[in-house]
Amino acid sequence: MLKLTKGILLDTLRDFEAVFWPLVFPIILFFILVSVFGGMGTSNPIRFKLGIFQRTQLAGFGKILENVIEQIQPDPFHVVKYEDLSRALKDLQSDRIQLLLEIPDSFNVDLTRAILTSGRSNVSLKVHFLSGKMESETAATILQTILSTLNVEIFRRARPGNFTEVNFQLSTVSKPNAHSFHYATYLFPGILLMAIMSFGFFHLPLWLVFNRTSGLNKRLYASSVTPFESLLSLVFAQLIVMSISCLLIYTFGYFVYNVSRSIFSWNFILTLLFSMLVSLSMGLFLVCLFPKPASAVVSGQVLYQIMMFVGGLYFPVLRYNVPSFLKYFALALPSTHLAELLRGALGHSVYNLPIWQMWSIPALWLIASVVLFLIRFKWVMGYE
Repeated sequence: MLKLTKGILLDTLRDFEAVFWPLVFPIILFFILVSVFGGMGTSNPIRFKLGIFQRTQLAGFGKILENVIEQIQPDPFHVVKYEDLSRALKDLQSDRIQLLLEIPDSFNVDLTRAILTSGRSNVSLKVHFLSGKMESETAATILQTILSTLNVEIFRRARPGNFTEVNFQLSTVSKPNAHSFHYATYLFPGILLMAIMSFGFFHLPLWLVFNRTSGLNKRLYASSVTPFESLLSLVFAQLIVMSISCLLIYTFGYFVYNVSRSIFSWNFILTLLFSMLVSLSMGLFLVCLFPKPASAVVSGQVLYQIMMFVGGLYFPVLRYNVPSFLKYFALALPSTHLAELLRGALGHSVYNLPIWQMWSIPALWLIASVVLFLIRFKWVMGYE
């Protein structure tokens, strides 16, 4: 079996396409995407979730602020009101909201004094945002710009020479174990998944289909090699080449783009190994359904593209205003959850999915694919 594994491995490495697409192309794509999108941040969603904590009801001149808040809904802000400040801050830390506006209990009085009296008044609003989170920092900047219209209203209504600006107090809230955003680190899991999926969706099913249709399996079984040993040899060879591909991407990402050292954590590495198994199981799934080389290639290519783009390997698809059916479809894909698991280990989670869901969906795909393959084992391995 070891000799067969060595033979498959050498045959794979001698093939230009087998070397270029999973080993060289991911590094080229990594370079292109980071070069083009490296300065953009995570995503630019159209709508932010804004939490509002009011210590008092807005009345009198305070209605000016209420009118401004009404104008910013539903775009670019979706407003969520809170009655408890600690709960609002927890939601901000857990990314349930991107921003928190705290309106002090003296706001109505301070604003009235600033407009009607000649004395100076400290009119202030407190804006809480999540430090190190590009989306939250962007939302804070946008909100400050919008709320600056309050100063225009105060200037218009105040007595001559009695203009007092609203003071915006920015308060940074730290997320537990937070990491500053780094696009190369965010993209790194997607590049790894793209590389290992190319083995699962192309190399493994094509080997199995070719060996069966060409009659190679029957010649192998005439020797001391059993179908199970033949399959294990192929899987081991694919895992070795997958590891080489990941090692090259690791080297390029760490030394060229300074991705986070968390890529060497056990959590990240174990998740990556799990992703390899899921990818190979998807190859077994394909070969059970598509018996001919041409159909295996086409189906593998279609599924590969879907996993990459709908699965959000490069861009956070679920953060955009996509149709509901597409969101459910993306959540059913294993690549969506594997990418989120890997990004979560690096501190760049974007979807905030339950941890049990991120492990269970890929695991269900793996189990279902293996069960289907075992049912079709003799046919797939040409052992009938």
